[in-house]
Amino acid sequence: MIYEAKHAGFNTPFKYNMSTDFNFPLHIHRSFEFIVIKSGTLRLQIDNSIYELSPGKGALIFPYQRHAYISEGENQMYICIFSPDLAGGFQKEIKNLLPERPVFDIQLSRFDDTFDNICMQKSIVYYICGRMLQECRLVPRESFNDTGELIELILRKIDENYENDCTLAGIAKELNYDYTYLSKYFRKMTGMSFPYYLNLCRITLACQIISEENCPLTDTAFRVGYASIRNFNENFKKITGKTPSQYLKEHSGRN
Repeated sequence: MIYEAKHAGFNTPFKYNMSTDFNFPLHIHRSFEFIVIKSGTLRLQIDNSIYELSPGKGALIFPYQRHAYISEGENQMYICIFSPDLAGGFQKEIKNLLPERPVFDIQLSRFDDTFDNICMQKSIVYYICGRMLQECRLVPRESFNDTGELIELILRKIDENYENDCTLAGIAKELNYDYTYLSKYFRKMTGMSFPYYLNLCRITLACQIISEENCPLTDTAFRVGYASIRNFNENFKKITGKTPSQYLKEHSGRN
C-alpha cells in the first residue's frame, strides 16, 4: 500500500482533473477524494469493498480509507481531491463516521468548470458533501470491524488528537508497538518525521483559524495544540515562511 504525502492537503488543499482509463494501486492519504464517472465503467476498491461505478455515479472516499482504481475498459472520470480543512463544517459533522455505501448520483454538468478560485472550489466541495449526506447512511467507523494498515491507524490517531497532547510515545503505547520501531516506520512510510507531520497538521489548522476567524494569535496557538507561543511562532515560520503576525496582516489586507 502507498501513502501519498502529496495529497495530505497541506500545500495543495484542492486538486481537480479529468482522467481517462485510470488505474492506481491501493493507497491512502489525509484528504477526501471524490470520483464521478463521465463515460464507461470503473471498479473502485475502498477498504475491503469493491463498487462498480457507471456514468453519473460518484463516490466519496474519506481520509485514510484505503482505495484503488481498476479500469477494465475505456472510461472517463472526474477526480476531485480536497483537504479536510477546506470543508471544516462537514469534517466535524462526520467525525468518526463512514458512509455505509459511499456511492450516490451526481450531476455531471457541475464539473464542467475550472474551479480556479477558492469560492468555486468550496462550492463544488460542499455540493459533493451535501449530496453524500442526502444519499448515504453514515455509521460509526468501528462498526466496519476493519483494523486497517498500521500507517492508517497512526495517521488517524494524529488527526484525532493533534489539537491536544499528541505524542508518538503515546500512540506507540496505545497500539502496543516499540517507540523506536514506530518512529522509523513512520518516516519510511511518509518521508517525514513524526514531529514535522504533527506540526504540519497544527499549523495548517492555525492558518485556517487565522483566515476565517477573528481569534487572537495566542488563543489560536493554544487551540491547535501548542503550550508555548514561542514554539508556535517558530514552527509557523518554518512551515509557512511567515510569522503568524505577517500571515494575519496579509490575510486581513486581502479581505
